[in-house]
Formats: sequence, C-alpha cells, structure tokens
Amino acid sequence: MMNAIDRATTPTDQTRPLGPRESVRRRVIGVDLWVECPSGREQVVSQARLAAMRTHLRLSEAWDKVGSENTARVNELAELQLRFVARRDDVHLTDEAICELLDQLAGRIRWSQLVKLEEFDGVSVLEPRLAY
Repeated sequence: MMNAIDRATTPTDQTRPLGPRESVRRRVIGVDLWVECPSGREQVVSQARLAAMRTHLRLSEAWDKVGSENTARVNELAELQLRFVARRDDVHLTDEAICELLDQLAGRIRWSQLVKLEEFDGVSVLEPRLAY
C-alpha cells in the first residue's frame, strides 16, 4: 500500500524515462576503451588515431585514468581511456565494426576493457568521463 509520500516521489508512467528493454530504437554509437600506455600518452593517442582512420570509427577523446596515489605507486603502467565514436551520426555500429577497430589496434596497443556506448530512442547515454 502506497502512502502520500510514496505517491509524490514515485514517477508516473508518463514521466518515467524508457529503459533499455522498453526503448523503441536502440543503437551503438561508440566505445570506450581502456588501454595501457607504457610508451607515453602522446604516442598511444597518435597510434589509436591512425588505427581508427581505417575503420568506421574516429577517436573522439582521450583522458588519463584518475586513481589514488597508492594505485599509481603500485601500478607502473599508466592507463588511458580512449573514446571512439561513429564517423557519421546516423550509423549503428555493429560488433563487426568494433572488432575491425580492435584488429587495427591489436599490434599497436594493449587494451584491458571495452564498454559500448549506446543511444536509446535518439537520446545518447554517453557517460561523462569516468572517475575512479
């Protein structure tokens, strides 16, 4: 049984945003990729940009992983987060397109984690830069 406070704070069906399972149109618009950069940030970014030129994606952003001082001391390898997005706004990226990017990066960059960036019913769910 709902009391008055619950009714006031519970969103109605009209105001509740659609979730992934309820959306009408869902598409992948990019990927975030965590990479190791033992050779220096600038070199890794230029290699990633060059590799992406041969695919349907482009390098949009690159930023350093934010961590505590203890993590930095223990882990000598710096980690970088790269955001690749589709070259055209109206394109749905397939798994094959993402694998094509990973194939291009394979001999140059070692990556550890990949997250797909999606759009639901035209609303982008690109997360702001992730802080750790």
